[in-house]
Amino acid sequence: MKRNNALLLLKFPVIFDTSEAIQILREFGDPKSKLRDLVRGGYIVRIKQGLYVIAPRFRRGAFPVEVLANRAYWPSYVSLEWALAFHNLIPESPRQITSIAMRNSPSSRMKKFRTPEGVFTYRHIPARAYPRGVGSFEAPFGEGVTFFAMASPEKALADKVFFEKGLSPVIGEMREYLLDNLRIEEAALSELDHILMEEIAEGYRSRKIDALARALKGR
Repeated sequence: MKRNNALLLLKFPVIFDTSEAIQILREFGDPKSKLRDLVRGGYIVRIKQGLYVIAPRFRRGAFPVEVLANRAYWPSYVSLEWALAFHNLIPESPRQITSIAMRNSPSSRMKKFRTPEGVFTYRHIPARAYPRGVGSFEAPFGEGVTFFAMASPEKALADKVFFEKGLSPVIGEMREYLLDNLRIEEAALSELDHILMEEIAEGYRSRKIDALARALKGR
């Protein structure tokens, strides 16, 4: 039975939801019951209600955590420190992955999922600020490739500044924050697209993001 279950896992993608699992397990009389058996047996890990992953010891190939972050709460995109590190803007490697979602109401609160694969945090920005600067990035996935949504370097920096409390909108102090607090290299800042940053800033309607755009432009 154990060998049969391990072989059965070859039919599954690395990350999947309940409907996908039921379709794969349709040959069994009670697909939901079989899914529960696989979870109890340690073959499959439940991330949250309706979302699962293949247990680490049965995985074949790569497992990009960014893809799981997208699937755990959608629509969202990976951003803030995780994206800044991914783009080699900051020297630190964050332990937790933080994503951005659209604020559906003024009372939208930060969401956090503690899972066997790590902690996934979701912060909200206004819907008008959401789309600009978000890209699709390729990652190895299982034995193939897939794509996940993540902030561009400019967008990740805008999100970081947006959530930084007490940050001054004065251009000189903004540059000091970028260079000294975040420890971004001057050369890396000069490579950022200041025109894209200006377009991103329009959606936030924030003096801090406007100052960020001007700081990158050198005004």
